[in-house]
Amino acid sequence: MTQVETEARRNYRVFIEMLPELLEEHPGRCALLHDGALIEVFDTGQEARWAGRRRFGYGNFSIQHVTRSVVDLGWYSHVWG
Repeated sequence: MTQVETEARRNYRVFIEMLPELLEEHPGRCALLHDGALIEVFDTGQEARWAGRRRFGYGNFSIQHVTRSVVDLGWYSHVWG
């Protein structure tokens, strides 16, 4: 498993653990995750991506949509390596 895959899995695991609280506080928004931690929640995936790029460059962040159903955000949900 590559470092990027490990980062993606770690971020997703943290996101799933926090999902009940995120659904209560931030439904429909987008969570920015880095290094296995929630960094911030944004109104759109684009805002989260810009913030992730500013803070972390093109590396090691992922974005997840805060929803009860599975939503594929395409490349927004992938870790940038």
